[in-house]
Amino acid sequence: MIERQIQQLHAVGITDITIAVGYLKEKFEYLIDDYGVKLLYNPEYATKNTLATLWNARSAIEGKNVYILSCDNWMRENMYHTYEPTSWYSASYMEGTTEEWCLSTTKKGRICDIQIGGSDSYAMYGPVYFTKEFLAQFLPKLGADYARPSTKEHYWEHTLLDWVKTGKPEIYINRQPKDQVYEFESLEELRAFDPFYQDHSDNMAMNLISKVFHVSQSEITDICCLKAGMTNQSFLFRVKEKRYICRIPGPGTDMLIDRRAEHNNYATVAPLQITEEIVYFNEVTGYKISVYYEQSRTANFPTLKTKKRLWHSFANCTVQNCNPIIPLILKKEFYFMKTFVQATVKKFHLKITKKLKRI
Repeated sequence: MIERQIQQLHAVGITDITIAVGYLKEKFEYLIDDYGVKLLYNPEYATKNTLATLWNARSAIEGKNVYILSCDNWMRENMYHTYEPTSWYSASYMEGTTEEWCLSTTKKGRICDIQIGGSDSYAMYGPVYFTKEFLAQFLPKLGADYARPSTKEHYWEHTLLDWVKTGKPEIYINRQPKDQVYEFESLEELRAFDPFYQDHSDNMAMNLISKVFHVSQSEITDICCLKAGMTNQSFLFRVKEKRYICRIPGPGTDMLIDRRAEHNNYATVAPLQITEEIVYFNEVTGYKISVYYEQSRTANFPTLKTKKRLWHSFANCTVQNCNPIIPLILKKEFYFMKTFVQATVKKFHLKITKKLKRI
């Protein structure tokens, strides 16, 4: 989808293209060679929303007429032009109740109000165009919102929502016909749009799951990405009414974790039944598929006695074949170091990210 948008921009002579990246940023690097784009890394992608993304990209848009695009959009017809007369936001008509951001306009089409959620209304959907005159007034307001701690989870459209009621500067609705703009936030949505992707995802993890469970890719459903891991990329999926988790090791994690030792340790403690049920483990690639437990939660042992009982259960097992995966720090009074881990996990994540970037 992102390549399609780049090609549509090139078709009207637009070649100055900057892509803001964060999660899985390395997956976009090929676009530099193939299309001559620039990549701009957003260091706050994991902790803040698109308001921070746009603010961190301000150096790429200040003093310019720009399109603000989303890589999960697909436009049937090319919506871009060499010249645009005014600022606008693409809008599609939503029949019935919707959670999209609904627009109210003047008779001339100027957006005068935005409501989050509504019914039978045109809603913000797809590309945006800003003139440099609009940005000159909008960016300072965006910066002021960015500086407030309460806007951490805000989209940049929250700033627009508060501002359009003033009418200055003006931004207009760009109404699009049905089936012109699509937004795909998951493989499931893409499959519904194009049946080809039901069995041809061109994805290594999906190919692996298909082989492990002896099913076609179309039988792998309810795919949901998980971003909580510090060193891995994982997602939930369903096969034959049962849910599983597929773990994909992140770049450079082989320098942090010994997957062979991990595999061996899983096998050694298997009789205790204190780990998840492993369906597949590849000690070379680090790919792991395990059973997902519904309504599971992070362990929070209420008493030291409970912690000791679990530890003694582990200690009484035949563990002479276990190898360290990562250094294990033990304290006499606190086996699991839960408080310490919770207090330092964010700082540790940032350090590891910086090290991996240097590597």
